[in-house]
Amino acid sequence: MVPLKSCRLWSPEAPFLYKLKLSTGADSAETRFGMRSFRFDRESGRAVLNGKPYFMRGTNVCAYRFFEDAERGDRPWRESWVRRLHQKFKSMHWNSIRYCIGFPPEIWYDIADEEGFLIQDEFPIWTLSEDPEKVQAEKIAPEYVEWMRERWNHPCVVIWDAQNESNTAETGKALNTVRHMDLSNRPWDNGWAEPQSEADCVEAHPYLMINLFNPSWGESKVKTLADMANVSGVLSLNAAQRKLKLPIIINEYAWLWLNRDGTTTCLTGPVYEKLLGPNSTTEQRRELYAKYLAAKTEFWRAHRACAGVLHFCGLGYSRSGDKPRPEGGATSDHFINMEKLKFEPLFEKHLRDAFSPVGIMLDYWGQDLPAGREVGIKAIAINDLYDAWRGTMRVTLAKNGKTVVSRDIPCTIEGLGSKDLSCALPVPSEPGDYVMTAALIARGGKPVRSIRDAKVVEANQ
Repeated sequence: MVPLKSCRLWSPEAPFLYKLKLSTGADSAETRFGMRSFRFDRESGRAVLNGKPYFMRGTNVCAYRFFEDAERGDRPWRESWVRRLHQKFKSMHWNSIRYCIGFPPEIWYDIADEEGFLIQDEFPIWTLSEDPEKVQAEKIAPEYVEWMRERWNHPCVVIWDAQNESNTAETGKALNTVRHMDLSNRPWDNGWAEPQSEADCVEAHPYLMINLFNPSWGESKVKTLADMANVSGVLSLNAAQRKLKLPIIINEYAWLWLNRDGTTTCLTGPVYEKLLGPNSTTEQRRELYAKYLAAKTEFWRAHRACAGVLHFCGLGYSRSGDKPRPEGGATSDHFINMEKLKFEPLFEKHLRDAFSPVGIMLDYWGQDLPAGREVGIKAIAINDLYDAWRGTMRVTLAKNGKTVVSRDIPCTIEGLGSKDLSCALPVPSEPGDYVMTAALIARGGKPVRSIRDAKVVEANQ
C-alpha cells in the first residue's frame, strides 16, 4: 500500500489523473487512475461527488446505433474526433454521459477520464418484455465480472447500470453476486427492475408526449406544452422501482426526435402531425423540437426531484425514410455536420441555456394573455454551483423581434439552491403573437434565457 497524502481529487471540473509506474528492474508496468469518491444520498436525493452534493447534467451516447450510422466512418476509433465530441458535449454544460445501447471503444473511457465526465455505464441488456432467450443470472454474472474488471480503474465510471427498461429479477440476482468485487463500491442502477441496495439509484424515462405516438402507451395526458402547467414535478416510477426510496436519474425524456435532416423518425411522425399539422416544414419542426426540449429540460431541473437530467441523445444514428424499426430510425442525435461536430443551431441555442449550471425556468406555458391588463409571471431559478449567484431576472415580451415590455427583478440564488421569482408584467394592448423571455443577467456574464411563445388576446370586458 502506498499512501497519498493531500491527494488531488478528480472531478469533471478538474480531471486530474495520476500515473503509477512499477518496476522490478527486469520488467515494468504503468497504469493511470484518479482519486475521487461518488455516492448517492437517499435523504436529499442527490449525487455526492468528493463529499459534496453534485447535480448531474448530461446526455446519452448510443454507441452501437452510431456503429450502424451511414456517416460513422472511422470516427468512433479516431482519438481526435472522439475528444472533440466530448469537448462539444462540455460546451453544452454537460458533466455526465450515459454510455448505452452497447459499449463504446475503450479509448472513449480514457478520454472521459481526461476531459472530465461522470459516466453511467450501461450493460447491453434491453428486453422490455420480449426476449428470445430469457435473462438468466448465472449467465449474466460472469459477463458483469469481465465488464467491471475492464472499467473499474476509470474515475469517470461512477454508476454500474445493469440493464435498460427490462422487467426481470435476474439482473438483480446477478449484480448482487458481483458488486462486492468493486472496491470503490459504486452504486448500481437496475433499470426498470427492483433496486438492490439503499446505496443505489433508479432511472426514470418521463416521455410525457408518448401518447401522441400511441394513445395506449403511458399514462401522461400531456398533448401540448400548455399541458405542462398541470404536470407534477414528482417523477412516476413503476412498482418494482418503488420498493426502495432512492435518488432518481432522468436519462431519457421528451419523445420528440428528428433525424439530422429535420424529418421525423419512425416514432415521431404522428407527434409532429398532431402538434403542427400534416404539412409542417423542417424549420417549424426544428424550432418546436428545440423549444419543447428546452422547456422540458428546464422543468425537470427546476423542480429538483432528481439527481440528474440526461438528454437523449447526444450521439446515435440517423435513418431518414418512413420505415418501421429496425430498418427505420427510432431516435437520432442533433448533428448537421458529423465531421465538424456542428449541432443544429436552434437545438444548441436553446439547450445550452436549459442546461446552464445557473438556470431558469419560466413557469409560463402559453396561456392567453389579456391585452392591456397586468398579469403575474412566475419563474424558478436554480444554482448547481457552490457559490451564490447574484444578478437580475429580466422578463420581456417581444413582437417581431422588438422588445415591447421589460421588467427587472434583482435576485440572489444561494449555492446549490433554487428560488421562486415573480413579477407583475403589463400586457401590450395590441393582440397578436409574442415571445416571452425570462433571462438571468449577471455582470460580465452571458444571459441565460428561458423562452416561450405567447399570445395576446382581446381582454374580456
